Amino acid sequence: LKSKIQKPFAGQAASEDELASVSKDLASETEQLTLLQKYIDARHAADADKPRLSQEMSSEQQKAEVAHQRLATVQKITAAQLALRTADTVEASKYASAEYRAATDMLEKADGELKANAFAAAQASADVAKKNADQAAELSKPRYEQAAQASQSKMRDDSLSRDATGLPGVSVRSER
Repeated sequence: LKSKIQKPFAGQAASEDELASVSKDLASETEQLTLLQKYIDARHAADADKPRLSQEMSSEQQKAEVAHQRLATVQKITAAQLALRTADTVEASKYASAEYRAATDMLEKADGELKANAFAAAQASADVAKKNADQAAELSKPRYEQAAQASQSKMRDDSLSRDATGLPGVSVRSER
Protein backbone atom coordinates (compact mmCIF):
# COMPACT_ATOMS: atom_id res chain seq x y z
CA LEU A 1 0.00 0.00 0.00
CA LYS A 2 2.76 2.34 0.78
CA SER A 3 4.28 1.80 -2.63
CA LYS A 4 0.90 2.40 -4.26
CA ILE A 5 0.57 5.72 -2.43
CA GLN A 6 4.10 6.82 -3.22
CA LYS A 7 3.76 6.11 -6.96
CA PRO A 8 1.22 8.92 -7.59
CA PHE A 9 3.34 11.27 -5.53
CA ALA A 10 6.41 10.30 -7.54
CA GLY A 11 4.41 11.00 -10.71
CA GLN A 12 3.23 14.24 -9.24
CA ALA A 13 6.83 15.28 -8.45
CA ALA A 14 7.87 14.48 -12.00
CA SER A 15 4.88 16.48 -13.26
CA GLU A 16 5.82 19.37 -11.03
CA ASP A 17 9.39 19.26 -12.35
CA GLU A 18 8.02 19.17 -15.89
CA LEU A 19 5.68 22.09 -15.04
CA ALA A 20 8.60 24.12 -13.63
CA SER A 21 10.66 23.40 -16.76
CA VAL A 22 7.77 24.32 -19.06
CA SER A 23 7.07 27.49 -17.02
CA LYS A 24 10.71 28.44 -17.30
CA ASP A 25 10.63 27.85 -21.07
CA LEU A 26 7.37 29.81 -21.34
CA ALA A 27 8.89 32.76 -19.46
CA SER A 28 11.94 32.66 -21.74
CA GLU A 29 9.76 32.55 -24.88
CA THR A 30 7.55 35.35 -23.52
CA GLU A 31 10.63 37.48 -22.90
CA GLN A 32 11.87 36.77 -26.43
CA LEU A 33 8.45 37.72 -27.84
CA THR A 34 8.48 40.94 -25.83
CA LEU A 35 11.95 41.80 -27.13
CA LEU A 36 10.91 40.93 -30.68
CA GLN A 37 7.85 43.19 -30.35
CA LYS A 38 10.03 46.03 -29.05
CA TYR A 39 12.38 45.51 -32.00
CA ILE A 40 9.47 45.59 -34.45
CA ASP A 41 8.08 48.76 -32.82
CA ALA A 42 11.50 50.43 -32.95
CA ARG A 43 11.89 49.41 -36.58
CA HIS A 44 8.48 50.91 -37.44
CA ALA A 45 9.39 54.11 -35.61
CA ALA A 46 12.70 54.31 -37.49
CA ASP A 47 10.93 53.69 -40.80
CA ALA A 48 8.44 56.43 -39.95
CA ASP A 49 11.26 58.86 -39.07
CA LYS A 50 13.26 58.06 -42.19
CA PRO A 51 11.38 60.45 -44.56
CA ARG A 52 11.45 63.24 -41.99
CA LEU A 53 15.17 62.80 -41.36
CA SER A 54 15.83 62.58 -45.08
CA GLN A 55 13.89 65.81 -45.62
CA GLU A 56 15.80 67.52 -42.80
CA MET A 57 19.10 66.38 -44.27
CA SER A 58 18.06 67.61 -47.72
CA SER A 59 17.03 70.94 -46.21
CA GLU A 60 20.39 71.27 -44.45
CA GLN A 61 22.22 70.44 -47.68
CA GLN A 62 20.25 73.14 -49.49
CA LYS A 63 21.09 75.65 -46.77
CA ALA A 64 24.77 74.72 -47.03
CA GLU A 65 24.67 75.14 -50.82
CA VAL A 66 23.05 78.58 -50.49
CA ALA A 67 25.68 79.59 -47.92
CA HIS A 68 28.44 78.38 -50.26
CA GLN A 69 26.99 80.34 -53.18
CA ARG A 70 26.63 83.45 -51.02
CA LEU A 71 30.25 83.16 -49.88
CA ALA A 72 31.52 82.75 -53.46
CA THR A 73 29.48 85.77 -54.52
CA VAL A 74 30.76 87.90 -51.64
CA GLN A 75 34.33 86.92 -52.54
CA LYS A 76 33.83 88.02 -56.15
CA ILE A 77 32.24 91.31 -55.07
CA THR A 78 35.13 91.90 -52.67
CA ALA A 79 37.61 91.26 -55.48
CA ALA A 80 35.77 93.80 -57.65
CA GLN A 81 35.81 96.35 -54.80
CA LEU A 82 39.55 95.84 -54.39
CA ALA A 83 40.10 96.33 -58.13
CA LEU A 84 38.03 99.53 -57.97
CA ARG A 85 40.10 100.83 -55.05
CA THR A 86 43.24 100.03 -57.00
CA ALA A 87 41.83 102.05 -59.90
CA ASP A 88 41.20 104.89 -57.45
CA THR A 89 44.92 105.03 -56.64
CA VAL A 90 45.66 106.11 -60.23
CA GLU A 91 42.65 108.44 -60.39
CA ALA A 92 40.80 106.25 -62.88
CA SER A 93 37.63 108.26 -62.36
CA LYS A 94 39.48 111.17 -63.99
CA TYR A 95 41.62 109.46 -66.64
CA ALA A 96 39.39 106.49 -67.66
CA SER A 97 35.99 107.70 -66.59
CA ALA A 98 33.92 105.46 -68.90
CA GLU A 99 35.52 102.25 -67.66
CA TYR A 100 35.50 103.45 -64.07
CA ARG A 101 31.81 104.41 -64.22
CA ALA A 102 30.98 101.03 -65.83
CA ALA A 103 32.84 99.27 -63.00
CA THR A 104 31.03 101.20 -60.27
CA ASP A 105 27.65 100.63 -61.95
CA MET A 106 28.26 96.90 -62.25
CA LEU A 107 29.43 96.72 -58.64
CA GLU A 108 26.23 98.42 -57.47
CA LYS A 109 24.24 95.99 -59.63
CA ALA A 110 26.11 93.03 -58.09
CA ASP A 111 25.32 94.30 -54.59
CA GLY A 112 21.63 94.54 -55.46
CA GLU A 113 21.62 91.07 -56.96
CA LEU A 114 23.33 89.67 -53.86
CA LYS A 115 20.63 91.21 -51.67
CA ALA A 116 18.01 89.60 -53.94
CA ASN A 117 19.80 86.21 -53.58
CA ALA A 118 20.47 86.10 -57.33
CA PHE A 119 23.94 84.66 -56.78
CA ALA A 120 24.81 83.67 -60.35
CA ALA A 121 23.82 87.09 -61.69
CA ALA A 122 25.69 88.84 -58.87
CA GLN A 123 28.83 86.82 -59.59
CA ALA A 124 28.63 87.68 -63.29
CA SER A 125 28.14 91.38 -62.51
CA ALA A 126 31.03 91.31 -60.03
CA ASP A 127 33.28 89.69 -62.66
CA VAL A 128 32.39 92.40 -65.18
CA ALA A 129 32.93 95.11 -62.54
CA LYS A 130 36.38 93.71 -61.72
CA LYS A 131 37.31 93.50 -65.40
CA ASN A 132 36.21 97.11 -65.98
CA ALA A 133 38.03 98.34 -62.86
CA ASP A 134 41.22 96.54 -63.91
CA GLN A 135 40.94 98.04 -67.39
CA ALA A 136 40.34 101.52 -65.94
CA ALA A 137 43.42 101.19 -63.75
CA GLU A 138 45.50 99.97 -66.68
CA LEU A 139 44.37 102.84 -68.90
CA SER A 140 44.80 105.46 -66.17
CA LYS A 141 48.23 104.49 -64.94
CA PRO A 142 50.30 106.07 -67.76
CA ARG A 143 48.22 109.26 -67.73
CA TYR A 144 48.37 109.45 -63.94
CA GLU A 145 52.15 108.98 -63.92
CA GLN A 146 52.52 111.62 -66.63
CA ALA A 147 50.33 114.06 -64.70
CA ALA A 148 52.21 113.33 -61.47
CA GLN A 149 55.53 113.93 -63.24
CA ALA A 150 54.23 117.20 -64.72
CA SER A 151 52.99 118.29 -61.30
CA GLN A 152 56.34 117.51 -59.70
CA SER A 153 58.15 119.38 -62.47
CA LYS A 154 55.89 122.41 -62.01
CA MET A 155 56.40 122.37 -58.25
CA ARG A 156 60.18 122.12 -58.74
CA ASP A 157 60.14 124.95 -61.27
CA ASP A 158 58.05 127.15 -58.98
CA SER A 159 60.34 126.42 -56.06
CA LEU A 160 63.43 127.24 -58.11
CA SER A 161 61.80 130.42 -59.36
CA ARG A 162 60.96 131.55 -55.82
CA ASP A 163 64.46 130.73 -54.64
CA ALA A 164 66.02 132.53 -57.59
CA THR A 165 63.99 135.72 -57.07
CA GLY A 166 65.40 135.92 -53.58
CA LEU A 167 68.97 136.05 -54.91
CA PRO A 168 70.36 139.56 -55.58
CA GLY A 169 71.24 140.28 -59.21
CA VAL A 170 69.29 137.33 -60.66
CA SER A 171 66.38 137.94 -62.94
CA VAL A 172 63.83 135.16 -63.47
CA ARG A 173 62.10 134.66 -66.75
CA SER A 174 59.14 132.31 -66.75
CA GLU A 175 58.50 130.26 -69.91
CA ARG A 176 55.12 128.60 -70.03
